Amino acid sequence: MKHDTLTRAILIALTSAGIATTTPSIAHTPKEKNVEKCYGIVKTKMNDCGTPKHACASQAATDRDPNEWIYVLKGNCRRIAGGSLTPPDSSGS
Repeated sequence: MKHDTLTRAILIALTSAGIATTTPSIAHTPKEKNVEKCYGIVKTKMNDCGTPKHACASQAATDRDPNEWIYVLKGNCRRIAGGSLTPPDSSGS
């Protein structure tokens, strides 16, 4: 009886650990320090995180929305057509 309980507990723990490691983080911070947020270049449903319109990744409704962003390697955002390092609300306009 104790052996069955222990076996079940181990299986539940292993299953839970597997699910936790395969579930993507919604609002994540990149581990790399050589990245920056790039606004205005996102394809539909390919954004990295929230905006004033929503709070989750993969919620971009249209291509190239100026509020949507993704992480890119530092120095590359301004090289992409339409890329901006700041959202339209904080551009000083």
